[in-house]
Amino acid sequence: MNIGYQKFSVNGSRYLYDTTTNAIVKISETVYRILDDYLIHDAEYILKNYTVDISYEDLREALEWLKNAINLCCMLQPFFPKDFKTILNKSYIKSALASGIRQMALNITEQCNLRCSYCIYSGIYLSERTHNNFTMTWDIARRSIDYFVTHRKKGHKGNIAFYGGEPLIKWNLVKKCIKYIRNYCDPDQLDMNIITNGTLLNKEIIQTLVDLEVNLYISLDGPRDVHDEYRKYKTGEGTYDHLIKTVKMIKVNFPQYYQKRIIFNGTFHIKNDILEIADFANQGLFSNIPFRLNTIKTTDTDVKLFTEKEYKEHHKRLDILLDRYLESLFNDNDFPYGLIHHVFGNVFTTLSTRQVGFSNNCGAPRGICVPGTVRLFVSSDGTFHVCEKFCPPGYDIGNCKIGIDVDKVRNLLEEVVSMSEELCQKCWAYRLCSHCFIHVLDRGKITIDQKRKNCERTKQKLLKSLERFVYLWERENPDAVNNPNTLHAHVLNNRK
Repeated sequence: MNIGYQKFSVNGSRYLYDTTTNAIVKISETVYRILDDYLIHDAEYILKNYTVDISYEDLREALEWLKNAINLCCMLQPFFPKDFKTILNKSYIKSALASGIRQMALNITEQCNLRCSYCIYSGIYLSERTHNNFTMTWDIARRSIDYFVTHRKKGHKGNIAFYGGEPLIKWNLVKKCIKYIRNYCDPDQLDMNIITNGTLLNKEIIQTLVDLEVNLYISLDGPRDVHDEYRKYKTGEGTYDHLIKTVKMIKVNFPQYYQKRIIFNGTFHIKNDILEIADFANQGLFSNIPFRLNTIKTTDTDVKLFTEKEYKEHHKRLDILLDRYLESLFNDNDFPYGLIHHVFGNVFTTLSTRQVGFSNNCGAPRGICVPGTVRLFVSSDGTFHVCEKFCPPGYDIGNCKIGIDVDKVRNLLEEVVSMSEELCQKCWAYRLCSHCFIHVLDRGKITIDQKRKNCERTKQKLLKSLERFVYLWERENPDAVNNPNTLHAHVLNNRK
């Protein structure tokens, strides 16, 4: 089929996602049934072959609707050829790099005081390093900071994150860095984040973060039984009790900082109950504090992380969570809206912010950035990588001494673009897709087979997201647009 579209059903009603216009429309049962054949054959074929169980009047009405959709609304058009070569032009790459970097993450140390079972550095992921004692030197940190500050995107609030391992193992280096950065940029110009497991925090550290206005991302997966199943000290002891004691200390002693600059960052395993975690995130200690969940990495490993049954049970619970969300809008209940927006990112971000209308803007595959323009990851030895999720050996893009290497950037892009030329030309999900470099990585190498696998997974997820988008859209209460947490508000704000 040379036309991009996807039919789907929600509670007995029929819908169509059209790739050409990026529109979602409700269609009749008759249009739903005849659409595939109509696009292959013609109206005469439909009238000849469908009159056995569909009335002539319904068929004529459906055919008229399809004719108008195609001729007047420009829906259901043939795929137009996509030329992704623009992003490979060196002048284009240099121009993109000249516009500046938005974010940088410094891998302060590869040491960690925990041994979380799902950690990407635990040894079960074949492309990733394992825990070791490598630590960034002050010279590498300073050079990297200088590079970012002089190359950051103009007119854009920059961001520098401190990453690990556990960065607070090297607190003195982190403190030296953040003081050095504040000499360059005040908080209105640049944010700083520390991503930490929270076990090494104390009043002295928090006071420094308060004084220098640094955001703190604390790893917390949920209630004790969930958190301690994965997040353990090297001894095997769980970290929940220690962490909660520290969190309470921060809330009591630094209440304004707690409300303004604390973010809880959970790692979610499909085996766990998302409903239990949502309830946990909505309780007093965490109420009105951002609580985000990131799923564990499920590729690049020979370990079977969950069963098909567990996957299906998880999606049943997700549907229950959506119903609880809708109920909260009608009953004005407290609800962890931020968590919902993060868990259902395809619904509240991808679909609600999509641009409806024809677009042939395809100088680059969707989801692919020019490496070094969005998020630059600096490993502990000073090597530059695309981001913290894509840093396998052989795919670096420079270092803190020479800066970003344009040739390395282009070579990396060329590998990925060649795959997109083959697989993205006639894909119904192209305009919703956000495949980036991590989706083509398998066992430390970029492979088209891995992209194919992830393409199928992504299309399945997007189809489910389309169903959930419509489900919420048609059930949010009439005043939903006035509530900034709703899907209607998200869509309206994007249209402004």
